Amino acid sequence: YCGATVVAEGPASLEILNDSRIVCRSGRLRAHVPPPARGFTVLAPTVELVDLGTEFGIVVSADGATEVHVFDGAVELYDARSNRNVTTRRNLNAGDAVALDRNGEAKKIEARDFDFVTPTRLSTMTNVRREEQLHNWRAFRDSLQDDPRVIAYFPFDRNSSEDRLLVGHGTNGTTIEGAIVGCEWSEGRWPGKTSLQFKRPGDRVRVTVPGEFESLTYSTWLRVDGLDRQQSSLLLTDGFGKNRPHWQIRQDGALVLGIRHSKAVAHNYQSDSIFNLFLLGQWVHLATVYDADRSYVAHYVNGKLALREPLQVPASGLLTIGNATIGNWSAPTPQHRGSSIRNLNGCMDELIVFGQALDDQEIRRIYRVWRP
Repeated sequence: YCGATVVAEGPASLEILNDSRIVCRSGRLRAHVPPPARGFTVLAPTVELVDLGTEFGIVVSADGATEVHVFDGAVELYDARSNRNVTTRRNLNAGDAVALDRNGEAKKIEARDFDFVTPTRLSTMTNVRREEQLHNWRAFRDSLQDDPRVIAYFPFDRNSSEDRLLVGHGTNGTTIEGAIVGCEWSEGRWPGKTSLQFKRPGDRVRVTVPGEFESLTYSTWLRVDGLDRQQSSLLLTDGFGKNRPHWQIRQDGALVLGIRHSKAVAHNYQSDSIFNLFLLGQWVHLATVYDADRSYVAHYVNGKLALREPLQVPASGLLTIGNATIGNWSAPTPQHRGSSIRNLNGCMDELIVFGQALDDQEIRRIYRVWRP
């Protein structure tokens, strides 16, 4: 909040104490400190660095040895345990660099500007990486079109001539077209990738997914901007009939697969809360597996297992999706009319439904190949 910019290179251990003071226990970082942020401080194991409006780099080794490089302006160095005692103060100016051993003994070294990544260089590296990701994603996207387990795959590619259609891929080379109601096209999880933004109560995509299945796997990339409804829909079937799954997020941040196993028995397989202030506004990969053979439901967040719960005893019969809605609920049952508004508040840029249960390793692979 003070205006300083810090680029940290891992592996590193950092702690942000307040808007102008951080602790660097290990790692390499470069800081640019404009005049309004003068006084920005980095505390290392052997030294406390106080910036005087400058640009500097610092390296902290695992054993506490520290290097300080000043690229512009000036800094003050104090013994880390002296509470800025002036008798321990050392001034460094642009072009100066020192190495301090774990006892605080200092010696001059050559300043190495290029060893420290600037924000501009980081941005360039990031853009190159994103281009690689986009290339890898397109290759994986094309491979999914030939995967016989995929019953519905929506890559959320914007069609410039028909931007009210969400074109997807079904089984045996078929095409599935979703009708976009409301919603706005937006940027996806990296530049060059498109997504749909859901904000208003009317925003939704109407789809039809044919077939009956013993098991299902859901996979999506989305950014949740807020949990302002009792439930936020991911993919909900019309009504809530027997073996017609409801995949959604509760207001407390839990991921839920709701199944009506019989006329009298319905059950929500739900994780603990997964969305907090750190995940809101971030691109997240969610996956849910309904495995009839192994008799469980499993939820995954960013490739990691969040819940594995045995199926309820009454669970039987084939699952169907049929007419359904992405990001909302279009045909609520009479007993659910009071909670029928379940619009997602955020963006989605990928949705896959497999007609089989994927294992932990396959879920992790989808996350790792496509993570932003």
